[in-house]
Amino acid sequence: MFEDECQRASLRRRGVIARGVAKRCLVAFLAFAMAFSTTPAQLWAEGAEGIAEAVAQATTPGEDAALAGGAAEQSGAEVSDSGSAPAASAAASKAATGDEGSATGESPAASEQSSAASAGQAGSAAAAAVQTENPTETGDVAKKQVEVSFSIIGTDADGKAQTWVAPTQLKLDEGATAADAFVKLQQKTGFKADYDPNTAYGFYLKSITSPSDGRTLAFDPTTYAFWQLFVDGASSSVGASSVKLTQGQKVEFAYTAGSASPVVKD
Repeated sequence: MFEDECQRASLRRRGVIARGVAKRCLVAFLAFAMAFSTTPAQLWAEGAEGIAEAVAQATTPGEDAALAGGAAEQSGAEVSDSGSAPAASAAASKAATGDEGSATGESPAASEQSSAASAGQAGSAAAAAVQTENPTETGDVAKKQVEVSFSIIGTDADGKAQTWVAPTQLKLDEGATAADAFVKLQQKTGFKADYDPNTAYGFYLKSITSPSDGRTLAFDPTTYAFWQLFVDGASSSVGASSVKLTQGQKVEFAYTAGSASPVVKD
């Protein structure tokens, strides 16, 4: 009987040692498989069963059943806990390997938007280049100009016709008036004049001062002389702001009471 007790004690010790070794082997095996994410769950289960069978051979029948049940439960728990490992591993692998957009640090949608933006910028640059080469297509067409001759005829101290401003060539935009030409002539030559460009009847010239002796001539109620506008030698029937200039015209303001342009005698 004593020998039987010793044998049973020895078997129990071997069973405990075997269970410890089996557990350590199982844990190491499962850790290795999970680290490389290449072993299917079925293989893990088969490995657990193989280890359980090996342990069972070194234990008593009662201990064999208990060990096998414990190993099976632990294997099932490990397999269940790691059931999401393949999916997580696939997601991690996809994130690591990426696609063409991930390699550049941006998503495919962002990459497509970036490409579209680049194409739009290139198109805008091309359109700007075409407009620069062909300015007439953008509507920035230079206005046509007309060139006229403008002079001022006053009188000397004796009342005889005298040139105060010699015929001067002026260039103005097409559509300009004789009033515009008068203002430009004054700016160009510097003579003094008193006028109102915006009366109820348009431009009104009150007086001009002689650039030679400083005499100022305005409307004379005695002789009815005034500054009269002449276009191509003929008295204008409308005011200066109503005369649209044309190319090559000869325009003058002359101080006179007559209807003809006074003749200056040298």
